[in-house]
Amino acid sequence: MEQIEFYRKIATAYKQKEQAMIGTITAVKENNNFEFDPVGSKILLRQEDRLAYPANSLELWQIILDNIDAADQLIDLKQPALNKVEIDSGSEMEVYFEPVIEEPRLLIFGAGHVAQSLAQVSKMADFKVTVMDDREDMVNRQRYPQADKLVCAEFDEYLENVQIKENDYLVIVTRGHQHDYDVLREVIDSKARYIGMIGSSRKVKILFKNLQEKEGISQELIDKVYAPIGVDIASETPAEIAISIIAEIISIRRGK
Repeated sequence: MEQIEFYRKIATAYKQKEQAMIGTITAVKENNNFEFDPVGSKILLRQEDRLAYPANSLELWQIILDNIDAADQLIDLKQPALNKVEIDSGSEMEVYFEPVIEEPRLLIFGAGHVAQSLAQVSKMADFKVTVMDDREDMVNRQRYPQADKLVCAEFDEYLENVQIKENDYLVIVTRGHQHDYDVLREVIDSKARYIGMIGSSRKVKILFKNLQEKEGISQELIDKVYAPIGVDIASETPAEIAISIIAEIISIRRGK
């Protein structure tokens, strides 16, 4: 299979939201005179078939897959995985598998200083960034040139219409406790991979208590929320807080 055709197949899988996985040979130890250099060889695993690039690497890929525990479950992986595989020739290979999924989306509720810094570092970490707020003067291209999408709307109005997906990461950094409460109440039972909310330990404790007593939210759902938000790096400035948040999100994204 030609390279361009191989990547067309990946693009098709992405557009059609197929369950699929890409494998790449990243390193080989004790190379035993392969007919071609296997490093960089790729395979596309789909429900119905296996496609390799270059085409003459398919036999090698079959050996690799035969030597991976639970190879049949690879296609169901939600996160990237690095495998070390011993093959029949005595060589050891490192093989990196990554799912064919939509780019992770970061939804930032609130458009203050922390949100500004977070939008910037999140793009550097390869997230699609949406910033939403109900203040028109806060949500604009001058403040957020790097954002993929800007939304100016009432929080409850936006949440009525947005579809939150499994590959979404939600950050709640609005300007007030009531807005934080309203947003969290609406998203806490969503499929989002990550829900984080800014605030002191005292504020978070009160908000969680209200959610339980007034809304009947279970402790199981509350335990999903990362609050206070971010990795503890003694952050103080908006930029430092943003870095602590994206560090936590990357940790969740990579399965740590």
